[in-house]
Amino acid sequence: MLNSITPQDNQPASVNGSTNSYCIRDSMHASLSKLVKHGNRASNRLLETMSNSNMKKYLNVAHCDVQGVQMDQPPISTPYDLLTFENLSREYKYVMTQDNYDGFRLEADRQITPNLQSSHTLFLGTLLRDVGYIYQMGANYASTDGKNLVMAKIGLDGMITARGLSKIGGFEIKGSGNSFLRYDNRNAYELGVDYVGNNWTGSLKTAWQGTWILNAAYSQQIIPQFSLGSELTYIVANRASIGAIAARLVLGDSIITFQCSKQPNFKTMDLSHETNSARIQYTRKINDRLSLATELELTPDTRESALRMGWDYLFRHARVQGNIDTCGRIAMQAQDFSGFGVSGCIDYVNNIYRFGFMMHLLPPPPEQRESQEPQAPENLPEYPN
Repeated sequence: MLNSITPQDNQPASVNGSTNSYCIRDSMHASLSKLVKHGNRASNRLLETMSNSNMKKYLNVAHCDVQGVQMDQPPISTPYDLLTFENLSREYKYVMTQDNYDGFRLEADRQITPNLQSSHTLFLGTLLRDVGYIYQMGANYASTDGKNLVMAKIGLDGMITARGLSKIGGFEIKGSGNSFLRYDNRNAYELGVDYVGNNWTGSLKTAWQGTWILNAAYSQQIIPQFSLGSELTYIVANRASIGAIAARLVLGDSIITFQCSKQPNFKTMDLSHETNSARIQYTRKINDRLSLATELELTPDTRESALRMGWDYLFRHARVQGNIDTCGRIAMQAQDFSGFGVSGCIDYVNNIYRFGFMMHLLPPPPEQRESQEPQAPENLPEYPN
């Protein structure tokens, strides 16, 4: 998600791209093609070299707006994208969010059809369950156009998880459900819809977590570098409300987000007393491989504060993440693209130490599976009857 192309001079990326640069690339490609047709061997070698190098992707997607040729590839995400309220701090979440685990974790996927995939997950020696192990099996379905996605998983402990997403025009409908057969109070369900306009977004959500929870959010992109948003959450059971406002500022490779919220003090369960909290987050992309992020959280009413810092580094075949905060927590995660992973999490205050290893067995790509399938010989000998 952070592997995006940042426009130069802090200018927003154009939707149609740069007409002059695209026309120049098309003209260059056309000139080389003409030279090849006339038998120029030098130009043939040059065109072959460009096709085998990284410039091939630029020549493939480049187009001239005058000719009206459209790109078949999906648009590349940039920091100047129009985002919903919950994604205003997208880059910060990408750096700080980790999927930590303990013990040994084994995941295996199998491609049933081009759109359907089955998955199996096994946890051994984990503290997440009293028995020390978890086994889950599920299936994932994605439509060819990428507008519909369904995921479901069931475990031996009676945990059932399902998620779905569908895109219809500018609307995006999302739903999720977690059901625990042993404990009904752990059941949770959520249904929401997001709308993305020209320069604004809106979201409506309803959830059930033992009580009904209603949520509405709105974000407005003032200019490509600056966005504002607001959110309101209402809890039906105790008639408590949570309000928040947020701002997002993009300065080249630096992204600053600010959020201020007002909510009841849930720690003391004194819903009549409200607390104010503020968060400021800073994310900087050092280069295509390294990204840094930090967050400062202040709660003046309870005189509490927290400082968090994290980093994300991409190797050629692996990704490494780490974060630390002033609450006594430190975590790291390393994931190799071949499937091997290591995770560690320490909470000094609560005396929690968790370390784990993971092996993810990925299905081979479609072209590799086709090459591995046995093929019948073309010319078979004919035998007389």
